[in-house]
Amino acid sequence: MKKNHLNYYIIEASILGLGFFITYSLQTLSQQVIGLMILVILYTGMGLIHHKIDHDIHPRIVLEYIFISILVVSLFIFLKSGNI
Repeated sequence: MKKNHLNYYIIEASILGLGFFITYSLQTLSQQVIGLMILVILYTGMGLIHHKIDHDIHPRIVLEYIFISILVVSLFIFLKSGNI
């Protein structure tokens, strides 16, 4: 039986869209990094809750969410620091 994940995807897309809009509208780099950290924590939490409810959470899924969050924050800091 295929599970319907549309609600989770809508919630995650809303978190990401609103989070990136808020982060972009903040003034200083430190405020933006803090906003982005809150965003990736919410994204990771929502993803892990999604997998926990569906009974398919594994350590590699947790690590994947953590590594993707670290990658997003690192990429944002690199691009915003003006080192390009």
